[in-house]
Amino acid sequence: ILRGITNGFSTMLPIVMVGAIFTLLSSLNITAYQNLITSLGLKSLLNIPVNYTTNMISIYAVFLIAKAEAKAIGMDERDALNSGIITLMAFLIMIPLGVTGKDTASGVSVTVAGAINTTFLGSAGLFTAMLLGICIPWIHWIFVKNHVTIKMPDSVPPVISKSFEAIIPAIVIAALAIVIRQLFSMTSYGSMTMAIYG
Repeated sequence: ILRGITNGFSTMLPIVMVGAIFTLLSSLNITAYQNLITSLGLKSLLNIPVNYTTNMISIYAVFLIAKAEAKAIGMDERDALNSGIITLMAFLIMIPLGVTGKDTASGVSVTVAGAINTTFLGSAGLFTAMLLGICIPWIHWIFVKNHVTIKMPDSVPPVISKSFEAIIPAIVIAALAIVIRQLFSMTSYGSMTMAIYG
């Protein structure tokens, strides 16, 4: 488990460093520098990489930790890749849909039902990402080890065959994620991510 987390985070280092460098460039606390980048319109541009790195760190973490954990427990590269994708899917299922905010012009509260709250894609969802990144590869491994997969003929290329082998585990894990999501929605927290973050 520790190897999976360590390897996942170490693979994520370039993303973390890009986010850290652009955060530093955007918020360096020197008045003259801040006035310069604001007047040139660079401040908003410097925040773009931060929004897609640091503010979405859980997306990278859940995939890379799951992939590293799958490799640590003995899956081959392709199964580990499938495990990472399946875990990312389960992580996104756990995030509740719907974002509420105020319309700046009218001050009226507005809810967008089909939107994903990006708060949980950042550090707020990191512990959920770690937990799923550790657990889901083990569930996937049970299917792989016991050959509970769709077996394709030998004539099918291995890349396609491995993708088909991941379908049954992906369906079961998605169903499990839906059940867990529904159970958490009946609590005062509303979601697994909020329960862990809370």
